[in-house]
Amino acid sequence: STSPSPSPPRACAARQLRASHDDAAVARGDARWRILTPVISDQVSIPDGVVGDVAEINVEVGDVVDEGHVAVVIETHKACLNVRATGHRRMVVTEILTRLDAEVREGEPLLSVERAT
Repeated sequence: STSPSPSPPRACAARQLRASHDDAAVARGDARWRILTPVISDQVSIPDGVVGDVAEINVEVGDVVDEGHVAVVIETHKACLNVRATGHRRMVVTEILTRLDAEVREGEPLLSVERAT
């Protein structure tokens, strides 16, 4: 598989976030890791840790994506968060762990990926 075509832009302002992968798994050199719902702020607590709702899932199981590919879009009250595939130069999506319109919390797994060969 190749990377899917980008979805049309959402009707809210997009925010870019830092790496969205399981840091510990990548640091250990695990072949598989998870792409997580990002922590929005280290200084501001979010009620119940709820970030928003999954507005788009831009990958399918088996897709090979480059680092930085917008894999999931989470819609919040003020912006759309582009959750990018991170952790390795090229990855294969092995599992989708969320669904459209799902309410997601900080640190919640969205996808499982592994290094592409």
